[in-house]
This record gives sequence, C-alpha cells and structure tokens, in this order.
Amino acid sequence: MKFQRSSQNNSSTDSKAVTETSALPILSQDDLKNGSETTISSSTPDAIDMKALKELVSKAGEDNHWSEVEKKEANKLLNKVQNCLDDGELKKVELPLLKLLKLVTSFENECYELTWEICEILAKIYNRQNNHEKCLTMLSQSLNLKQQVLGENNSSYILTLIENANCLKRLGQTEDAEELFKQARELKTKSSS
Repeated sequence: MKFQRSSQNNSSTDSKAVTETSALPILSQDDLKNGSETTISSSTPDAIDMKALKELVSKAGEDNHWSEVEKKEANKLLNKVQNCLDDGELKKVELPLLKLLKLVTSFENECYELTWEICEILAKIYNRQNNHEKCLTMLSQSLNLKQQVLGENNSSYILTLIENANCLKRLGQTEDAEELFKQARELKTKSSS
C-alpha cells in the first residue's frame, strides 16, 4: 500500500489517501509551495510532515542537551514511524509516536512545541481511525499546552480549539462544540483587532 503525496496551493489544501488504506499521506517540505507554514500537523490536514518532525526532534535534542542515548532513541522511534508510513501501516504508527511522546515529556526541560505537535499528529491518526475519544484526548493535551505557552490569542491555539470543537461535534456533543466554535470566533475577532 502506498501513499499519495499532498500538495498545497496558496491557502487551499488537497490531500488524498489511497482508498484501500486509512493511512495518512507523507508530506515533504519539497511538496509545499508556500514555505511560510511551519507547523507539522496543521500544514496539511491529513499529512505527517516527517522532515519537519525530524527537524523538531533534532532541535529539541540540541536545545535541551539530550544525551546521545536519548537522541538515538528518538531517531530510532522516528525511523519506525517512517517505516510504518512507508508500509501503509497507520495503526502501527501509533506506538512509536506514543513512545516518542513519553520520551519527550520525561525530560526536565519540557519540549512544548514538539509535545503538542506529536499530540496533534496522534489526534489526526485517531480521527482517521474514527477513534474520536482518543482524538479528543490528544487535542485537549495540545490545547492546554498551547494555552499555557502561546496564549489564547495565538492562531495556532485557535486552530486547535476549532479541531477540538470538530471532534466534539463528531462525538455528538454539539452544544459543547458550538460553545468552542463561538469561543474560537471571539478569540479570532479579538486577535484581529
């Protein structure tokens, strides 16, 4: 099973997975026409940008002075993710990503950006598997981190808030979802003025 590439034209995104799989396409930086997008999970709704994820892991390792053993473990987990994606095994991507998340959150100096990006990638995987409860859990963790680090007026926080609302809507919690959509609109208006 193979993946189709995603492409980004201006602000619109087209991503299509081969119908036999529920796997996510792999997005490379070369596929992006607009180089201003920096987040891994939000640059294309159904893609994992492995190059950007590897760069984030590398940067976190350098900034937080990871030992060589920790760097090797992180790279080993990234390679497992890549291999699973190459083989079309979306379900098998979950375990190495969870292990990477555990590794990253075990450090004294937390790697907030990497943590929320991994949470959002996992949320997208769970969403594709129609496991909306786990998706909501991961999005909530990302949302809480972004609120603490970036603040509520940050566009990345607002986008995650909208994803959280969409997940609640898929779970049938429409009143809670509408409340989050309303909050996102208010924050967007507030941050624009």
